[in-house]
Amino acid sequence: MCIPTKTYLTFNNNKPWFTAKLSQLRQAKEDARRNGDRVLYKQAKYTLEKEIRVAKRNYSDNLRKQFSSNDSSSVWRDEESSDAD
Repeated sequence: MCIPTKTYLTFNNNKPWFTAKLSQLRQAKEDARRNGDRVLYKQAKYTLEKEIRVAKRNYSDNLRKQFSSNDSSSVWRDEESSDAD
């Protein structure tokens, strides 16, 4: 009997609020830095920092909502799904 499995690559410093959009913005910032385009780099850096603040705030608000509604199962479900990303 063969059971298919799926392997996820995880890192110890993965943050639950770090989304795919933030990953794309970080890559754009790194590309601008590598190309030596200072104007584009500064713009990309500012955009990334702004989106990180928004993502952290959204994550914090969602956690606060889940804990205030005494729905701990959804908190753990979200934690497990973020570990799988």
